[in-house]
Amino acid sequence: MVVGDDKVDAQLCGKVGLGYIHLGNALYRVDPDAWQQIRDSLPDEIVLDLRYNSAYWAQYKGLTATVTQSLNDKMIKSYGDELGTQSYGAVVDLLVNYYA
Repeated sequence: MVVGDDKVDAQLCGKVGLGYIHLGNALYRVDPDAWQQIRDSLPDEIVLDLRYNSAYWAQYKGLTATVTQSLNDKMIKSYGDELGTQSYGAVVDLLVNYYA
């Protein structure tokens, strides 16, 4: 892989975004020390990407985020997914099953 190649960057972004963030959040809830050990082992480039990601999403916190999340949940449920936005947790289950 060559960082700077758009295809590689997109793949890395997907792996970090969908992989590390979702799995890391799930791990943090059950074992913060294990999460911290993994977090401390990440390359600086990944840590920087995670900081950019956090800064990006921070701008959407507050009342606007609450309203938007509620609308998103209702929209997903209207498509027949009874869990709505809670179904996002299924990403973790799929990743664990895929890599187990």
